[in-house]
Amino acid sequence: MEELITVNDRIRIVRNHHNLNQSDFAQRINMGIVTVSNVEKGHKEPSAKMLNLISQNFNISETWLRTGEGEMFKLVEKLDKNVDLMHMVADLIKDNSPHKDLKKKLILTLAKMPDNMWDTVYYILDKLSEEDDEDNKKD
Repeated sequence: MEELITVNDRIRIVRNHHNLNQSDFAQRINMGIVTVSNVEKGHKEPSAKMLNLISQNFNISETWLRTGEGEMFKLVEKLDKNVDLMHMVADLIKDNSPHKDLKKKLILTLAKMPDNMWDTVYYILDKLSEEDDEDNKKD
């Protein structure tokens, strides 16, 4: 069964897009961290005020925030590669493959990773890419 992306998920997507923890996000929209946490977990529905503040502070389409319809950002000109990433994450949430949980865990881990770990990730990706290139040459 296809998993629907809720307004609560979209709020989390906005927060993660801006690389904010719940405390910093709550401050930006003048809400309490408990409120943000409860909304993201789906224990509470966001108020109209909260949706408006998110829309205003992060240039997010309120229609997208409420319904998921249309573009995430208010101004189409400001769309960039990060929006493509958000679409990929949204597709992942709907994913029904056997590796769905692993994919989610990987993305969440990368999103929370401290800056000093990124050089290691680049190194690993370069090595994997080299191995892939060598395998392709053999074919």
